[in-house]
Amino acid sequence: GVSVPALSDFRFEAYEDGDGSVPPREGTYRGSFDVLTPDGSVEVVKEDDLRMAFAEVETGAGRRRFVVTGNGSNRFGAFRVEGEAVETGAASVQVELRKHYLEGMPK
Repeated sequence: GVSVPALSDFRFEAYEDGDGSVPPREGTYRGSFDVLTPDGSVEVVKEDDLRMAFAEVETGAGRRRFVVTGNGSNRFGAFRVEGEAVETGAASVQVELRKHYLEGMPK
């Protein structure tokens, strides 16, 4: 089988049916991440139904910070995500998430 590394860059974007608010916003996202296969090639794993919510927390530092929670699934199974998002500009945020597969780490 394919062995999935513990850390992998993940790309995601909101579907265009959002409410037009400045990021981050609660909603459905699509994304993907890369897996290195045993033969050395890179396989893209797509996720089309990632639901994420952002709860703002007080920082007092002038930049908005959010606790991020969500869930979704891909070909490896169902998972949840959690982490944080920090405002980096007028319309952008840096998001760091940890993914937890509900049935354990895929093999």
